[in-house]
Amino acid sequence: MAAVVMKCFLKSGEKTAMKQLMDKYDETPLGDSAMRASIRGALFGQVSSEADCEMFMEWMMSEKLSGSERGWGLSVLPDCAGGNFSNYFSKVFMPNFSKFHGEYKESQFMFTSLIKSTIGIVSTQEELDTFLKFIEERGIKEGDKAVAQAKDTAIVNIKVLSENGSGLKSYFS
Repeated sequence: MAAVVMKCFLKSGEKTAMKQLMDKYDETPLGDSAMRASIRGALFGQVSSEADCEMFMEWMMSEKLSGSERGWGLSVLPDCAGGNFSNYFSKVFMPNFSKFHGEYKESQFMFTSLIKSTIGIVSTQEELDTFLKFIEERGIKEGDKAVAQAKDTAIVNIKVLSENGSGLKSYFS
């Protein structure tokens, strides 16, 4: 219930809502995990807003979150991004991927989850090529199976979109 109220507060138009929730998170004791999870969930949803995405990501990448909280969040952000996915991919994911790699390469679960959750929903060849080129140029070997699986999924997404894009667009309009 608390997470729904917080999400509504963020959508209320109150200009300081996100800052207020970020402050509330900082003030919430570590032992109140349910409240912290509710606030985190509401804030993570802000990645879907092009206007709020940057402020949210600055907070997420700060020391306000632990490495495990951030790692979990990075694996759910692509789904949270919704229609703002391409913005998230180009302005958040790719510019920070080296940092993500450095922080999570030792954690096989988090690093592979980050790759699968993001690259697995890519639906343009340009985004897929950008990621694969980045991996190759930097010689990133960790998560190679996750990269291969996510690449296969992205290829299917790209094919479905190229073959059925106009039909999907008219259906969801």
